[in-house]
Amino acid sequence: MHHGVIAAKASSARLIEAINSPTSRLEAGAPAARLDDIPLEATDAGWGVAFGERAGTTYIFDTSMVLSADFDLIAALSRDLNTPVVGWGAETVSGSYWFIACRDGELVRGYWQCHMDMRAPWSRGASLKTEATRSFDADLDGAGLEAGARELGFDFADWLKTGPFVALTYEAKEFPKKGPIGEEFSRFHATVRIPEGQQPKIVAVVRSGGKRDDPGKPERKGIRGLFGR
Repeated sequence: MHHGVIAAKASSARLIEAINSPTSRLEAGAPAARLDDIPLEATDAGWGVAFGERAGTTYIFDTSMVLSADFDLIAALSRDLNTPVVGWGAETVSGSYWFIACRDGELVRGYWQCHMDMRAPWSRGASLKTEATRSFDADLDGAGLEAGARELGFDFADWLKTGPFVALTYEAKEFPKKGPIGEEFSRFHATVRIPEGQQPKIVAVVRSGGKRDDPGKPERKGIRGLFGR
């Protein structure tokens, strides 16, 4: 897994408009029959992203791994849209996994682990039932993350099978501002951070998963990556 997801019980127009309020523009493009038909590469115009809405639920396939991993953005979206919003994802080259579920602007379940630079995960809120058998950070394909989202009413795997899919560009000229949850995470991270000289070596795993699992993609120059926070 090498991407993030944002899911909300809201129309795509409302969700994209809410994201565009605190950060730089997301611009919708053309629809496609399959996710693999959407250009998901990062270019000078921004990150290639995708979204789809079905039966009042919208999913954003976040290749930037910036929006879905932003604690305070997910909290703000849940408040502004007055609906539960979940952001989750993984960057499994470094062993990074995150799960952020918010309601009414408050964190319901938060989890962040980076095996490369954290001795212990950041974990807030009551564990979900699925975590008893599928932890968030135990599977390279993010099965535990998807199971947690499904428990909260978001069936991401089903959307991947059936769509619909629409191209989206995240220009990434401006990033969400850090708020109270992000500040709290930063303070915690400082207490568990593994010094650089003691960090484990990154081990690349060669896989054949197409656009859903492609850690070899080059990053767009000038764009802040997952660890730029």
